[in-house]
Amino acid sequence: PLAVHMFVMYWGMVSFITPPVALAAVAASSLARAPMIATGIEAMKIGAIIYFVPFFFVMNPSMVLQGDLSMLPLHLVTAVLGIVLVCGGLQGFQPGVGDLRRTGRLEWPLRAALVVGGLMFAAPGGGMMPLTPVQMTTLAAAVAVPALLVARVLCRRGIPAAA
Repeated sequence: PLAVHMFVMYWGMVSFITPPVALAAVAASSLARAPMIATGIEAMKIGAIIYFVPFFFVMNPSMVLQGDLSMLPLHLVTAVLGIVLVCGGLQGFQPGVGDLRRTGRLEWPLRAALVVGGLMFAAPGGGMMPLTPVQMTTLAAAVAVPALLVARVLCRRGIPAAA
């Protein structure tokens, strides 16, 4: 099916930021006069979400306009929300919250909760998953929303960022 072909093509494109090949990172490092491997590793950190996206295609073929399209609006909204949460958790900065380093000792548990909640938002319910899309979205919200609220409160308290 198309989702599997997109999965393979997408993983081929990932090689542009993954060392030791990292063609895009090589070009960027030469422009910036920066070390190639360090640039490639930083590119991997920034683009970490792209390692998850192909799995969403395979788990939910409606994301590539195949199969049942009736749930496509819900899947698109939850996938985008999930990707934003995963990126925020991986990078340590969440839009609407701020720098997660300002949460002190709760930084890593909050970041982990954001990543888990984001993956749950982005993963479709039904099919291979034992939960319906609505159950999966509800469970994801139960993980991510408290983490976002705690992080927002802690970030607004004025705790200085870690060095």
